[in-house]
Amino acid sequence: MKTSLKLATLAASLALTLTTLPAQAGAVLDRVVAAGTLKVATDANWAPQSFLNASNELDGFDIDVAKEIGKRIGVKVEFVTPGWDIITAGNWVGRWDMHVGSMTPTKKRAEIFDFPAVYY
Repeated sequence: MKTSLKLATLAASLALTLTTLPAQAGAVLDRVVAAGTLKVATDANWAPQSFLNASNELDGFDIDVAKEIGKRIGVKVEFVTPGWDIITAGNWVGRWDMHVGSMTPTKKRAEIFDFPAVYY
């Protein structure tokens, strides 16, 4: 399957997910749209999902996914790259709006995170 088709399928499923999430997600979406920026946390050391390319810019599948989500909701995307220990600590409310990355949903992680859409 071509990358563009995968991204289109992913974006469609995420858009559907956004329309069915609880009120809390609606508040996040409202805040993102009002700010005009989607803050996305990712780990920059997990090629090919997310990594720094030769131009020292974030690149990879997860980066493409986040950019497509931003495009589809009409906002710019700002990436932040906290350490994995900070990402998984769960004490980051307000520091970023969403995380993209290779994280397998587990019962323990579900105590901290919502996993509304697993895209691969």
